[in-house]
Amino acid sequence: MVDWAELAARRERWLRVGSGHGKALPARLALHAQANLAEFTDYCIGSAHGPVSASLIASAVAMAFFGPPGLPPPELWRTYVDVHRQLAAKAPDPRTMNAFDLMLAFGCGWGRAVVRDGGPWWGRWEVAYPAMINQVGASLLASNRLLANQFPQFALTSDDLLELPGDFAVSLLGSCDCGHHRRECQRRCGRECCFAPHDLGSWDPLTCHLRPFVDQAVRGTATGQILGGAFAESLTYRELERQGRILRRRVEFKQCPGCGQLFDEATCPTPGCEPPEGVSVPQMVRPNWLILPEHEGGNYREMVRWVCAVCSSVYPIRFDLAAPVVGDPCPVCDWTPPSGTPPRRITLWVRRPPDSPPVGHSGAGGADGGDPYDPRAEEVDDT
Repeated sequence: MVDWAELAARRERWLRVGSGHGKALPARLALHAQANLAEFTDYCIGSAHGPVSASLIASAVAMAFFGPPGLPPPELWRTYVDVHRQLAAKAPDPRTMNAFDLMLAFGCGWGRAVVRDGGPWWGRWEVAYPAMINQVGASLLASNRLLANQFPQFALTSDDLLELPGDFAVSLLGSCDCGHHRRECQRRCGRECCFAPHDLGSWDPLTCHLRPFVDQAVRGTATGQILGGAFAESLTYRELERQGRILRRRVEFKQCPGCGQLFDEATCPTPGCEPPEGVSVPQMVRPNWLILPEHEGGNYREMVRWVCAVCSSVYPIRFDLAAPVVGDPCPVCDWTPPSGTPPRRITLWVRRPPDSPPVGHSGAGGADGGDPYDPRAEEVDDT
């Protein structure tokens, strides 16, 4: 049995005289929640119990720390005990379960129903909720450092770092009350708050700790790098895309005939590489590439290309007046489309050459490959 009255009294004494917090506001306790919980646990049960584990006594201390003042409802504690025992039965080593993670998530609504008007214990707890926002904020800072190193053009602003943690926490916790948000819409509602794949309710403590789960939501992966395909499923990407600051698109790359290097610039970037003369440079499509479009100050513009049916290279569409010339052969393998049958057409993004005029000032397309965007390509299945 847990003596909740004693735990509540110890929490008040700890806040008043047992720590340097005084009458700390919930947000102050949440700021360094993990260290503060460890301090409070040591104050309650002493160091004789060893490191903080997922034992029920450690969980009870965590509940007293993260929850509102006073005693928790007995049925709420029983709900947590049921969740804890189910996890412990499946865990290879129950001692490795993290009481901080479990109770922080539980306080935000994981593993239980949140009742908005059911009193402070049945809602999201006053220390747990800001602690979750701080977890998201720490993840966003780490993610922004990765962005600044890999893709400096997509780095977040200081305003982003202040505003987005709270917005992302709303998405994680499903706490949007706009009246339109639906978790089962399968992304059909079109609302900016709809991020069903990153619902905290899908977190499995036996698979990963809470912070890696938050990292995956914020940047698409818990690894120490930004990966285009995974990043495009993240909360950060969706926010930047909504503002037009980033796109994930198919991009045209060239393959150097000398060293095999893939590149999207004018020349092969490999030091010392001298490609053979007179050899056509294959051009291919790479999916999931993060770009900044030309109209937002970037270097990529949307183009339409033919796709070779033999070698899969893409090559420019030449126009005769307003009509595309469908009989041009593939410059790599010399495949020629059957008479009257145009090759498959694909829409992709191409890095603008340094000497190319800005969008809206390009001349008519021709044999040099400066073909304009053809809106009719949108009517074609370009998968």
